[in-house]
Amino acid sequence: MDEKDKIKKAVLLVEDDSLLLALYSAKLKKDGFEVIPAHTCGEGLAAIKQHEPDLIVLDLKMPDMPGLEFLKILREDPKTQNIKVVIITSSDREEDRICAEKLGVSEYYIKSESGLEQLGNIIKDNAK
Repeated sequence: MDEKDKIKKAVLLVEDDSLLLALYSAKLKKDGFEVIPAHTCGEGLAAIKQHEPDLIVLDLKMPDMPGLEFLKILREDPKTQNIKVVIITSSDREEDRICAEKLGVSEYYIKSESGLEQLGNIIKDNAK
């Protein structure tokens, strides 16, 4: 194990549902991640500047701006364009998936199709 593996990976979790935010945060902390919670995309953008996360877990349906718009902002900024992003969403719209993939997301996770353990595994795989 090298030095980088010993440092906790920081995951920015952008989710407006407080219950899901708490559930996902608890799971990620249990898995050894530092969790940076954000209830809005605006909070997420501010957190990126302050914390420089290794990975972003992003809900597409957010109250202040669509998650895909947040993702476009990330990809247009040289400082954030290479941060891995995992989408978590209740939307199974194929258009959203295609747009997210064009914007370079690492994974597209539909909440109703998978369990918390699978989400944890996806995040572990993408935080490497």
